[in-house]
Amino acid sequence: MSKLNNRRGQPQQLGDAIAKLMAGDLQSKCEKFEVVAESWDELVPPEVRGHCRIAGISSGQVRIAVDSPAYLYQMRLVSSELLPMLQQLCPMARFRKIDCFVG
Repeated sequence: MSKLNNRRGQPQQLGDAIAKLMAGDLQSKCEKFEVVAESWDELVPPEVRGHCRIAGISSGQVRIAVDSPAYLYQMRLVSSELLPMLQQLCPMARFRKIDCFVG
């Protein structure tokens, strides 16, 4: 069995360390992402929603992949309206930018 040292220098079971990670930081990030995804689905116009997806969230930026240049153009038009609403619905994420790309 693999053991990792905890902060006090005492051995710790690898399974216990992973469980702590899952229960703490990782779970809160998953919950935050779930709130963002639900808010995104509510905010994005239905005619565009099927052509885009959240590709990543990092450092106050939401990266949106769209399936064609035409929808990239539409997302860029509506992103300036979506950002303040997303900031209001997901204040913990501290979004500063929506970045859209074809992908």
